[in-house]
Amino acid sequence: MTDNPRKKRPIKTAKDITKKSKLAEETLEQSERKYKALIDTTGTGYVILDSNGKVLDANPEYVRLTGHKSLDEIAGRSVVEWTAPHHRGMNIIEVKKCIEKGFVRNLEIDYIDQTCHITPVEINATFLESNEGHHILTIVRDITVRKRAAEALYESQGRFRAIFDNASDGILVADPETKRFYLGNKTICQKLGYSEEEIKNLGIQDIHPEEDLPNIMEQFNKIIRREIELAMDIPMQRKDRSVFYTDVNSFPLIIDGKQYIIGLFRDITERKKAEEILKEKDRELEIKSKNLEETNIALKVLLRRTDEDRAELEAKVLLNVRELVIPYLKKLKISSMDETQRTFVNILESNLLQIISPFSHRMSSNLLNFTPTEIQVADLLRKNKTSKEIGELLNASPRTIAFHRDNIRNKLGLKNKKTNLKSYLLSQQ
Repeated sequence: MTDNPRKKRPIKTAKDITKKSKLAEETLEQSERKYKALIDTTGTGYVILDSNGKVLDANPEYVRLTGHKSLDEIAGRSVVEWTAPHHRGMNIIEVKKCIEKGFVRNLEIDYIDQTCHITPVEINATFLESNEGHHILTIVRDITVRKRAAEALYESQGRFRAIFDNASDGILVADPETKRFYLGNKTICQKLGYSEEEIKNLGIQDIHPEEDLPNIMEQFNKIIRREIELAMDIPMQRKDRSVFYTDVNSFPLIIDGKQYIIGLFRDITERKKAEEILKEKDRELEIKSKNLEETNIALKVLLRRTDEDRAELEAKVLLNVRELVIPYLKKLKISSMDETQRTFVNILESNLLQIISPFSHRMSSNLLNFTPTEIQVADLLRKNKTSKEIGELLNASPRTIAFHRDNIRNKLGLKNKKTNLKSYLLSQQ
């Protein structure tokens, strides 16, 4: 009997999938190393927390802010442990708010180290959901200098001047009535591209894009009325007309008996880049996860088909040998042969049985639907033998062969149908 197994998918398909998957992983690893180097060398603290506020990963600057020397010392611990006692309750509440609202912005709290040294920090956090779980991306900045600058502003203009000029955040003091600037520090002058003298001749309308002025003026008036203190993602326009974005903390200040509004401008370019980097990494991880999932599915399908094809081939070989070869060998053994021929036939039978024995137990029961005689009859029908010829070969009467033919038709579901049995059997090879 001639087998015609299903056409198998070339094995190189699995290799191509694996190669593509490995290339994607190598590209992602290179990208991750680049992003990690960028974050590890910045002067801003970055930490990734789980939904319970426990540290999963952090850069060296964040480790320093906590008063520790290595990531291993803080990994798996809650941020509450190095939060100053008077701010711990607030920190716990803000972690919950971050999960509920999706973010926390400009939270100022104190960190305390093992020597009881306090470091004031500002926290901005974003809640991220991905295939790998729920994480809180937190950006932490040391605001010691800014705090000192703000405190000095309240004390006197002369005492805070050095800190004011060297603060890392830009500082502008504005007249709430004229909306013009009374004073600006070196940082804001450098960011805007103006000299300190030029700043004093400018007003709010001069450092923001024209299309954003209505909204900015509305927020400035709310600050004057003490309705808000924080304005986020404020567009700033440089002297060369280029634009950057800042977060602005504002509060009233009395200088020489007159009230002014002081604004602390923090350039959020670095934070936005870091957030975009982490969002991009999250997207890449999702793509990687999807690709790996698809690869896994493809490999499973390929393996399943290979197993099915192997099982089908084993079953066919087993049936062919046991039912279409062995019976004829047995007939030969009882025929008139000399001793040498009989020995050869016995050896042939023994070797065939050895060949099929490893997988004979895996043969599916549904392939044994036919009796041995029915399998022989069906095979001889495929070989275009008549019932008379089959009877002679099997040493059976035509009536017996007709009986087996009827059983075969019944088992094939051809009873009471006009389908030709031999044609049907040939079509099923």
